[in-house]
Amino acid sequence: MPKSSIKPPPTPPPVSRELNSESSYHISFDPLSFPPLTAENWESPKRKSKQFFKHSSLPPPKPGLSNPFAPLSFSSTLKPPLPPHLPLSSLQSSTSPPSLVPQDSCPPAPSLPFDPPIPSSSSHSPPASLVPDSPPMGSLPSQGVTPKGINDSTKHHPFAQWLSSQQPLIGALLETRIKEPNLNQLLSIFCPGWNYISNHNTDEDGRIVIIWKPSVTVQEIHQTRQSLTCKVTLQSGQTFFFSAIYASNLREERLDLWNSLIEIQQTYYLEDQSWLIGGDLNQIIHHAEHSSPSVNHLTADMVELSDFFLDLGVEDLRFQGNSRTWTNKRPENPVTKKLDRALVNLQWISNFPDSIATFLPHDFSDHSPCIVNLACPLPSSGTKPFKFFNHLTSHPDFLVSTEVQCVAASRASQNSIRSITLLDGTVITDPDLISSAAIAHFQAILAPNSLPAVSVSYQWLQQLHSFSCSSHHRQLMSTAPTFAEIANVLKKLNPSKSPGPDGFTSAFFKKAWSIVGSEFLQAISQFFISGFMPRSTNSTILTLIPKKPGATSMGDYRPISCCNTTYKTISRLLVKRLKLILPGFILPNQTAFVQGRLLIENTLLASEIVQGYHGKGGQKRITIKVDIAKAFDTVRWEFLFACLRSYNIPEPLIRWLQACVCTPSFSVAFNGSTYGYFKGKRGLRQGDPLSPYLFVLVMNCLSLALDRAAASGLFHYHPRCERTKLTHLSFADDLLIFSDGSLSSVQAILSVLKDFELRSGLAISIQKTSLFAAGLTDSEVQSIRDHTGLSSGVLPIRYLGVPLHTKKISQAQCAPLLQSIKTKLRSWTVKKLTYAGRLQLVTSVINGITNFWTSSFIVPKSVIREIDSLCAKFLWKGDITATSSSAKVAWESCCHSKGEGGLGLRNLDAWNLACALKMIWLLFFVKESIWSMWFKEEILEGNLEMFWVINTRQKHSWLVNQLLEARGIIYPWIKKQVHNGETCYFWTTNWSPYGNLKEYLGATASLRFPISARATLAELWDNGDWILPNARSDRQLQVISYLSTITITEFVDELEWWPGNQKELRYQTGAIYNMLRPHGATVSWHNEVWFSGGIPKHMFLVWLMVRNRCPTRDRLLSWGLQTDSRCLLCNVADESIAHCFFECSVAWEIWKTIAVRCNFNSARQWAAILPQLKCHSTNKTQKTLLLLCWQATLYILWTERNNRLHNAQSTSPPGLIAKIKLVVKNRISSLRIDRPKFSSSLLQLWFST
Repeated sequence: MPKSSIKPPPTPPPVSRELNSESSYHISFDPLSFPPLTAENWESPKRKSKQFFKHSSLPPPKPGLSNPFAPLSFSSTLKPPLPPHLPLSSLQSSTSPPSLVPQDSCPPAPSLPFDPPIPSSSSHSPPASLVPDSPPMGSLPSQGVTPKGINDSTKHHPFAQWLSSQQPLIGALLETRIKEPNLNQLLSIFCPGWNYISNHNTDEDGRIVIIWKPSVTVQEIHQTRQSLTCKVTLQSGQTFFFSAIYASNLREERLDLWNSLIEIQQTYYLEDQSWLIGGDLNQIIHHAEHSSPSVNHLTADMVELSDFFLDLGVEDLRFQGNSRTWTNKRPENPVTKKLDRALVNLQWISNFPDSIATFLPHDFSDHSPCIVNLACPLPSSGTKPFKFFNHLTSHPDFLVSTEVQCVAASRASQNSIRSITLLDGTVITDPDLISSAAIAHFQAILAPNSLPAVSVSYQWLQQLHSFSCSSHHRQLMSTAPTFAEIANVLKKLNPSKSPGPDGFTSAFFKKAWSIVGSEFLQAISQFFISGFMPRSTNSTILTLIPKKPGATSMGDYRPISCCNTTYKTISRLLVKRLKLILPGFILPNQTAFVQGRLLIENTLLASEIVQGYHGKGGQKRITIKVDIAKAFDTVRWEFLFACLRSYNIPEPLIRWLQACVCTPSFSVAFNGSTYGYFKGKRGLRQGDPLSPYLFVLVMNCLSLALDRAAASGLFHYHPRCERTKLTHLSFADDLLIFSDGSLSSVQAILSVLKDFELRSGLAISIQKTSLFAAGLTDSEVQSIRDHTGLSSGVLPIRYLGVPLHTKKISQAQCAPLLQSIKTKLRSWTVKKLTYAGRLQLVTSVINGITNFWTSSFIVPKSVIREIDSLCAKFLWKGDITATSSSAKVAWESCCHSKGEGGLGLRNLDAWNLACALKMIWLLFFVKESIWSMWFKEEILEGNLEMFWVINTRQKHSWLVNQLLEARGIIYPWIKKQVHNGETCYFWTTNWSPYGNLKEYLGATASLRFPISARATLAELWDNGDWILPNARSDRQLQVISYLSTITITEFVDELEWWPGNQKELRYQTGAIYNMLRPHGATVSWHNEVWFSGGIPKHMFLVWLMVRNRCPTRDRLLSWGLQTDSRCLLCNVADESIAHCFFECSVAWEIWKTIAVRCNFNSARQWAAILPQLKCHSTNKTQKTLLLLCWQATLYILWTERNNRLHNAQSTSPPGLIAKIKLVVKNRISSLRIDRPKFSSSLLQLWFST
């Protein structure tokens, strides 16, 4: 809708009408219109929702009435037997006295947004917006379907009972389809005395009706066909804005709704007000919000809605209960989605920090009822554990306090748990009951009363492998650590990690080392002598982290083990010993936690193997994505230690490992309190440094079993894996298994997995394990599903965090990357960040979020351009939704190094290319890489030198062809040292200083210099001499002369990595990037702008000044803008950078005063100051102090200039000098934390002048 259509009324009159409870009424029936019932367009019934607000800061309830102090809630559907098509969403606010609202729980809540209807058994509704051919709402005749909804008088009494029990103060009825003349009479039946407004002015059916009790003041703000916005004032005086929405199932109409909400926000300045948006959005924002496995990637509609949330600055209110709020109510083919939401802005979260939404089961409707409680503080329960706060170590009396007293404090968990849904559907809110459920749940996993029997066969393990730990490694692994080794391990522990039950972080031990260090060393040394682990040392807190928003059951929480610092130090010492042998016996299929192996090997190779799965025909092949249920938690200790002994691990190390693994005790922690205490009986703790390495060791047995089964013919190889005999890829518990397309192979694989379960305790989840087939008919796939119970998946899927794609990756498949960046940048724009703050955050985004993606595959250019655009808008405007960045400096220049006058931001094109070249480097220099082995055999047909000569082909994947295109860049850096010459091809191998001889000698050189195209140097050597044709050109003579200096030996030719002027042993992506990125001219002033100890916002501003990018008045006039040209400080001369710094008399007097204090005889000319600063002093302290003062002066003067221009406020020169001195002093003082000696020297110099 046009923006001009939204105008805030100056003093809007009341627009509500009071219902007359005494009036008689006549119900006129207006049938709802529904599209015909067909299999194609009937996925989701038409939704109707109801919303209510309750407030608890009211007088005590009258005798005989139910408690009105219920929490604020939205409810999309009513409890049975509510009207079939009368959805309800209620919002309730709870600030009632303790005597009226129980403190140990929040009132039960209907589900999420102000959701939809309660369809009757005989009615159906149009499909949700994900169905492409869904018709408009109510656009087709009813086809005989005539549900009466709220018009049915038999439903009035149940609805009135619901209102009485929930006691809402305000609510919204959605999709009522009540004609306006009938509305007053109908509502007076079940809510007499209430007031109401509706959107009948914009929709003749009045899809949205807001009702409220007289104790609440409601003012209508704006209405459309899909929304109704009002301002709500509660009796306590609290106000907020509420928008009830019922989105269309047509994308074009939803876009109108999104745009109207943005216009409402801008017109009424709702960004600064508490704003709640609730209702049926008719669209999901992530494929995880859809139950169908076929919906496994982001669509344009999802991205569009996510972008709308970012533009509007709203997010889901913290919620619990159903994570998918709509169901199609079809048991034979169930589909669920999250269509309903309660969205709030940051101001809402600030004003109602304890608000929470609860989504109840959809027992009587296709939508979940939702209740939002405005004030639901966490009740006090359980034991508050001691936790040491790291900031206390900076207190001057810390060491004294450590000796004489304990520090007791705790912090409430941010991931609060307010209710849990049990397996039988019961919702519990009492903390003690929740703790009992949590203890029972995790005790059943980690310490069940009776463990299933396992078949641990030492003989079976020895048949799988022949590896035996060498005597050298056995000696190293059996050696107890020295004090120095223990202290070094402690030093490397992250001080910010959560502590264990004793509450002490590693920061405490480091800071108090002079007091506790000796005892700490003795305690750990004693463990390695005796092998005894005290129970208190190995006690663990299980911290519950939700796996997804709106976690409801205990299964939705991941238990992370918080271990004591003493235990973590022991664990890391054991890891150091165990890592010595892992590369020797862990198969290359496993790339997790083995030194030298990379995650990208899995992602690259998996994408290559499934290449072409989207097409029809071809060889039959299957990929199975295996889900291991409770992987770490169910490892059987008997199997683990049998594995260790089969590898001939020394007994001392095994005893130490047993003491760590087999003696843990657990308490469960949530909401800042700990509960219970039980001893573990199986599993590896997530959070224990040892666990990943031990788990990989266990999974290696499965790798060996799969390889043995394929080698013995139990199942057949995947067509693209026959050369390498590759059966699977594994990254910890992420497992992909490849085979041919036969049912017998799939059954054999499942048999191997079952056998492994009986031995190790690790069971696969058939429900979550899926197969991806190519070349098979539908009937063949269905037959495999019927015989195995596996479900069929659809590519692309997410694998190890990136898309597993079957063809060239598209911009749509990069939507998660773009969405992640938008979310980060959008959340930062609400903060009042300076340019320097934005620069730091943009650097974090580029270096952090994008790094994983650019390392895994070649990102499309369009995606890189969009990332650059988002970052530029954020850097210069602070708003990624801006139409342009209005950049002061071009993005290409910002990506130059600081020494070249830029900001040192990353050029993503060059970085992505540097990461792609690493894949080629792996191919040549990491022969044991699973990616290298497969690529050499399948693409290069066993000959690595073929990489330089093969052509790009259509049958190759897009990635392979891109790597072939990029080989010209890396070719000069991969050299071969000639020894026996058997792998040195005369024409194509880089064995000489002349590079590729085909290029050096010319395209027709092979005709004039007759040497075979595939001839090796070994073939040109005979009886101690070279057999070469006569030279016919100077270049041919040069080649022959160089070749005559080489003597063929018996040793193998060596590859060497020369990315510059010297030989390197490893691939350094940063160094390669620096060679590939566009370079600018070196500037002489960068050390005066960017220096250690400088204030970031000052340095950024000075950078702009040096580049003459500040909007001084001379520049504004040059752009054609009409403005006064005079300097705002002296009001005499024309303003320019040169005048402001320091030809201006006011600025000069201020700078001269500061410069004298720094013993600096400054020039007045801007062009002369930078060279003068550069040559001032070689003393680091003096130079740093001078630069601090100079930049602080520039910053304060520029701030003063802007203050006079924009705020008509000024400060006298003495006041500005005082500000500069204060800024410098504060900066010097702030350096004491990280650089105490340097800070002291600066401070002494500052006060001595």
